Amino acid sequence: MVSKQSYMALRELTIGYNFPEKWIKHVGLQSARLSFTARNLCYIYNGTNGKSNPDGYITNNALTPFDYGTTPFVRNFSFALNLRF
Repeated sequence: MVSKQSYMALRELTIGYNFPEKWIKHVGLQSARLSFTARNLCYIYNGTNGKSNPDGYITNNALTPFDYGTTPFVRNFSFALNLRF
């Protein structure tokens, strides 16, 4: 049995802010950037009843139509501060 496994994933989102030069030049910096990154935020999909990640499915073989879930993807969050002197 073949089922439709269409989905959409928000894999990575990065938001950054470059500080204005007038704010940072008095402390000896040429540039400064603060950013936030999030990975594996969400999945919108049809076909697995919304209970698992569609990328995490494996099938045993063609003769046994059982799907097994694999380890779920980890949602990551990070901050970065880039300073240029």
